[in-house]
Amino acid sequence: MTLAAWYDGHLDTPVTVTNATELDIVLDAVTAANARQLVQLIPHGDTTKPDLTVGLHEDRGTLRYASHDVECYSTGGTFALPDGWDELLYYLGSAEFEYPDDAEIAAKDVREAAHEFLRTAGERPAGVEWTCE
Repeated sequence: MTLAAWYDGHLDTPVTVTNATELDIVLDAVTAANARQLVQLIPHGDTTKPDLTVGLHEDRGTLRYASHDVECYSTGGTFALPDGWDELLYYLGSAEFEYPDDAEIAAKDVREAAHEFLRTAGERPAGVEWTCE
């Protein structure tokens, strides 16, 4: 399976991900930003396919899975909002996106979900609790 990965520095031209090593390189780059950054993963770069948006920051992260009929967020996180924050924000480049307050889960779980998305050709990762709309 091939994923197109859009993230800060690669918003105009996505990075092509074809294996676990390439995915780790992308996830490491997002983590290295040392800010609440997102990477959007789309199978074959086809925007009509379900996508997984992965957020990473230090030891935590978020997930958003979206298809044509459902939008789901990772849930069950126990991380508190940063002091002074009224909402949980992650960024794709400079664009901000709000996430549910309990959407931050352990970074290792976020990374495992991204790898599952790659392995299953775009299926919603099963190893995560979700709240869907």
